[in-house]
Formats: sequence, structure tokens, C-alpha cells
Amino acid sequence: MVIATEVQQPLVRERAVGEMFGKTVKRLRLERGMKASELARATGLSRQQVWKLEDRNKTLPPTEIFDEIAKALQVSKEYLLVESGYLDQDSESWEMDERLLAAVRRVPKGQIEAFTNSVSAIADALAAK
Repeated sequence: MVIATEVQQPLVRERAVGEMFGKTVKRLRLERGMKASELARATGLSRQQVWKLEDRNKTLPPTEIFDEIAKALQVSKEYLLVESGYLDQDSESWEMDERLLAAVRRVPKGQIEAFTNSVSAIADALAAK
């Protein structure tokens, strides 16, 4: 009986984390005012696949889809993994990522590329020092 409990425990953890991933994707999508159809279009998925991923998925999607979801939601892959419970939040680099992400969220939709270019130029200048 003890062996069965030990075997089942990791499966329960995986299912809970997978459910958190879907909930995280849905929360981020709604925070951005995106419809499921918009996320579908941005990721190459169908609306049904997005709904399934958000509401019924029990595991992480394949890497290519995961990358497209992070890109469409304008978050790092690390952020998506931490928010979903797959990675532990760590150190000051994560705090910096959070501050940068908060700044990105304040940028109007039409100006994201200009913002990204500015941040890249600053990062290049700092790296050159």
C-alpha cells in the first residue's frame, strides 16, 4: 500500500503543475485583453487547442508551441515556467526580470517594438563596457 502511494504522488504533482500552466496562460491572456482566437492566431493553434490547453491540459505543450505562447503573451519562457510552478523563483536576476516585465506591460501595444529596440541598444551599450 505504501508503494502505491509513493508511485502515485509524482503523477499528482505533474497533473497539478500542468493545470497551473493552463491557468497561467489563461490569466496572462486575459490580462492582456486577448481573445482565445487571438492567441490561437499568434501561436498557430486552433481556438479549440487554446481552450483545451487552458482548461484541460495536464502537461506542458511541445517546445515549439510553448515558445510561441510565451512570445504571444510577451513573457519570457522562464517567467511562464515559474508562474506555472515548473521552476522555482530565484535570486535577484528574477527580481530584475519582474521589474523589466512590469515596465513592458506599461508600454502601449503599438510601441512594443520601439521599446524592445531601445532596451536592446541599452543592453548592447552596457555589455560593451
